[in-house]
Amino acid sequence: MSSVQGIESRRKVYQTLMAYYQGQGFLKDLFTSSLQEGDGPRSQNNSRDSRDIALIHEICYGVLRNQSLLDYNLRTLVERFPKETELIILFRLGLYQLYFLDQVPAFAIVNTCVEIAKEQGLKRQSGFLNAVLKKASSRELAFPKGKKAPDLAIRYSHPLWMVERWIARLGIEQCSTLLQKNNEVPGNWVRLNVAKAESQEILSLLQNAGIEVEPHPDFPFHYRLISSSDLALRSECFSKGLFSFQDPASHLVCALLHWKNQSPLLDLCAAPGGKSAALLEQNPGAKIVCSDSSFLRLRRIHDARGRLGHRHLLPLVSDAARSHGQEKTNLPFKPRFQSILIDAPCSNLGVLSRRPEARWSHSEGDLKNMGRIQSQLLFHAATTAAAGAVIVYATCSPEPEETNQVVNSFLQNRSNWKLDPAEKFIPSKYIREGCLHVYPGEQDCDGFFAARLIQV
Repeated sequence: MSSVQGIESRRKVYQTLMAYYQGQGFLKDLFTSSLQEGDGPRSQNNSRDSRDIALIHEICYGVLRNQSLLDYNLRTLVERFPKETELIILFRLGLYQLYFLDQVPAFAIVNTCVEIAKEQGLKRQSGFLNAVLKKASSRELAFPKGKKAPDLAIRYSHPLWMVERWIARLGIEQCSTLLQKNNEVPGNWVRLNVAKAESQEILSLLQNAGIEVEPHPDFPFHYRLISSSDLALRSECFSKGLFSFQDPASHLVCALLHWKNQSPLLDLCAAPGGKSAALLEQNPGAKIVCSDSSFLRLRRIHDARGRLGHRHLLPLVSDAARSHGQEKTNLPFKPRFQSILIDAPCSNLGVLSRRPEARWSHSEGDLKNMGRIQSQLLFHAATTAAAGAVIVYATCSPEPEETNQVVNSFLQNRSNWKLDPAEKFIPSKYIREGCLHVYPGEQDCDGFFAARLIQV
């Protein structure tokens, strides 16, 4: 049995999915350092064959992108849906491979799932697993026939509450487009580090290395990666910090901030530092205080400080959402900043193609809880603002509780602040109600929201 068909990669998939279903974090944080770390791909240490790395990613993300559809098909094969989480994961693992992976023989898929079941103490259930997966291998993938919210929720594997609210807001056609976009494997985008070299020089070096890219029509320095990410990661261009992996939506947020002077900037939720790095590349020599509540996440800024050469990114562990009142933040300094970025923690419902597990991690009630935390961050950011300051509040969620409602609440309670229309800084096709507001599938970038607020 070849490496691609072997049990070791499936065992890794099972362990990763099990850790996710036990609530241990996002998949990207659960993959070991030999696979992937951070927001974009990272270099490999040749500890695992690159084919297996790609396969592990594909199966893990594929299972979560198709979870409801896999369970729908499983229910047509069994009289009673399994209760054990371990067994459910193995069924999803097997069914995804049978229905979505053409390069692996059915017998190999069934055998590896059964073997893992035995390893996990499910010897008694392994016969049941074997029989059901063999039965599935002789059937086509089934879809619900209707076009109502419950049918779309199964077909595109999103929670019903999510589908219902998007239909109510966007209509059934745009909702269907959004759901389909969320289930597509996202492309890789790179941002050229023009602080190290001119863009044409970097593009020439990429071409010489056999790395093919194409420009985004609206976003300077952002290019779609046509070649494999593995080739790009192994290149000298990457090791020298001539580019980073970043979705072009980040450019819109940076453009909205319009940080053109040399005064220090405060990035209040900075980890892992992608937007701070992009801003610094446009303002060499300036300084950015990169504050974040998570020491572990903040450590990832070392990639920007080291490989990219951005020594003026100044990491600071501090929880800006905790304070003794709206007028007092616990940030350990008193300076006032002219420019403040809040890329707030959110539900991630605008980036479900990159983080498919986020759809299963939240209830509708969680959005209001997120909104309360985000409002605290925005109010506390204002306590660090200098006269005439600019705050850009951003989330990778399009949901009202995390976007317009947070901004409107702030403006209603702070009469000395106003919304600065986004039309002055970014193309109109990315704008709703004076703010950056993009749903997945609308434009060639992730779903995102950002508002530019100025003190008057």
